[in-house]
This record gives sequence, structure tokens and C-alpha cells, in this order.
Amino acid sequence: ILKRTHKAQLRDVGYNCGRIGVLVVLYLLFGVIYFDLDTSDEGGVQSMVSVVFMTTIFTGIICMNAVMPVRVRERAVSFRERSSFMYDGVPYAVAHAAMELPWIVLIAFVTVLPLYFLVGMVPKFESFVFHVLVNVLVSYAFLSFGQAVACVCKTIQTAQAGTSAAIPIAFLF
Repeated sequence: ILKRTHKAQLRDVGYNCGRIGVLVVLYLLFGVIYFDLDTSDEGGVQSMVSVVFMTTIFTGIICMNAVMPVRVRERAVSFRERSSFMYDGVPYAVAHAAMELPWIVLIAFVTVLPLYFLVGMVPKFESFVFHVLVNVLVSYAFLSFGQAVACVCKTIQTAQAGTSAAIPIAFLF
């Protein structure tokens, strides 16, 4: 299953390039808007916090919304193989989770790199890696939630409604 999932992931160019393209444009836009923030006053610090929050959450939301149609499309294969007692649902979940992780790391590095230095964050390698790690973890959590909701709900519209109801709750915590 892992090999087949890897091939399917590589063949879905629109899914992978779409996520990366949208996020690169979004992050460059944030970088231009918040270019070289002065964090010596309270307003600058609040702006820096808002940049970190918005970009991290937007990455997770875009990854979550992008993965749902892909998982709904692949459900038929999973249901067919489960009904013929070929595989259980757990190997599918593990394979999809394992194949998404390298893409999430790549997305985090490609998108955070220009933003990090455009807005004037601390130019230390440890701080950059920590920011990327937080971005990866939040994106992976949102993506996993999107996969789970897409597998549970009957239609893509129901899945999108379910995740959109959960997004404000995620903003609170």
C-alpha cells in the first residue's frame, strides 16, 4: 500500500503543486505587506505575532482543504479492498500519513524561507528551524484532521462543512 500511495502522490501534480503554489504566493504577499517589521514597540510585536499565527494557520487550512477531495476520490479503492478482505483501514491511514509528511516538510521549507527573512524574524538558524517545525506540526495536524473527516463523511460537501465548523474552534486554542 505504501508503494502504491507513493506513486499516487507523485502522480497527483495538481494537488501537490497547487498547495505549494498557493502558499508561496500567500507567503510572499504576507512578506511584502509586513516587510521588515520593527519589533521595538508593541504594535510591531503584535504584527509579528499576527504574521506567525496567520501564516501557520493558513498553511494548515489550505493543506486540510486540499487533501479532502483527494481522499474522497481514493475511498472507492479502499472500500473495495476492505470489502474483499484484502486490507484493513489502518494500513491505508498509515500509508497516507507517511506519504504526506515529506510533502508537508517541503511545503514548510519552501514557503517559510522567503517569509522568514522578508518580515525580519530573528536571523538565527535555530529560530528558523523552530518556526518551520511549528509550521510542519500545525499543517500535519490540520491535514490529518482533513483526511479523517473526508473518510468519515459521505460527501465532500459534508466534509468541508465539518472542517469549516472546526476551524473557529482551532483558532481559540
